[in-house]
Amino acid sequence: MGIWPVKALPVQLTETPACTGGPIDRASPGYAGDNQYVDREVLGLMESEAAAQQAEDVI
Repeated sequence: MGIWPVKALPVQLTETPACTGGPIDRASPGYAGDNQYVDREVLGLMESEAAAQQAEDVI
């Protein structure tokens, strides 16, 4: 998709800041780009558990 430079937000926010503090020029992760983080940090799976579930097409 590439980078789409924008001078300013097309809307005016009165109560919420336009930037929440994250990197502005970072694109969204690719398909399955955060799987390892979710498997380990969110779900608490061990590496062997995650590998077994991936092999069985569970995750």
